[in-house]
Amino acid sequence: AAAGASSEQRPEDAVRLRSLSIVRCPDVPSDAWSGLWRSLPATLVELDLSWNNLSDRAVGALCGALRISHCPRRLVLQGNRCKDLERLCRLIAGAGLVELDLGSGMLNDKSAAQLEEALTSSAC
Repeated sequence: AAAGASSEQRPEDAVRLRSLSIVRCPDVPSDAWSGLWRSLPATLVELDLSWNNLSDRAVGALCGALRISHCPRRLVLQGNRCKDLERLCRLIAGAGLVELDLGSGMLNDKSAAQLEEALTSSAC
């Protein structure tokens, strides 16, 4: 074998993905996303999941996975069906999220109140 060659993956060869966009996949069922959420690398700086028809449940599961692993600095969720932003707001308040894009979503009065609370917290 060549010098330095190995069939084992070295830590420096691990996934270093910094940006991931999965956009306009509305036919993927909400439950199908959970495996991906658990597999997101800690190196992600930007995650764009726009126009995927993500529900509150799917976004809640995403937030749980991001809190456990690592939260990207920029999260784009344009055009999704999430309205209950409580778990998402926790990422704003304490997990390092600095840019959030919820454009063209289905936000309501409760969503606005949750965002207001997160944005006025001392951690923001």
